[in-house]
Amino acid sequence: MKLLTSKEAAHMLGTTEATLRTWRWAKVGPPYIKMSRGAIRYRPDAIEQYLERCTVNHVEAQGGKYE
Repeated sequence: MKLLTSKEAAHMLGTTEATLRTWRWAKVGPPYIKMSRGAIRYRPDAIEQYLERCTVNHVEAQGGKYE
């Protein structure tokens, strides 16, 4: 499995590496792997799962009714 660098993960999320650093510090955002010498990597499937969790379905939010 290929792990993503912070740059690749940021691109996939449409954000910046600085934002990912802030999210890690705040303990929010997608899960990450901290490797030796402080290298940070992300699993592609973890990024996709994070995006799914962040997706808001307005129809479900309105109790299944269109308004």
